[in-house]
Amino acid sequence: MSKHYTVLVIDDKGSPVRERAFSKRLMAILVVLTVIMVSAISTGAYHYVRLYRSIAEKEHMQSQILQQQADIENQGQSHLT
Repeated sequence: MSKHYTVLVIDDKGSPVRERAFSKRLMAILVVLTVIMVSAISTGAYHYVRLYRSIAEKEHMQSQILQQQADIENQGQSHLT
């Protein structure tokens, strides 16, 4: 059984065929590294989206609190008059 993969590059301009050989071990390492990188990027993107949403929710809640405080102050002033 062969311990490498052979890639043939054929150009449409008539240049000679180029041949590259890659070991199966190198290909396995590249696949594992690619899976790790995709997982890390996906995890980072997931946490970024969660953080972004929580910041947006916090700002919305702060505006609601300010509005409610203003309403309370208005109600307190209307009872005094």
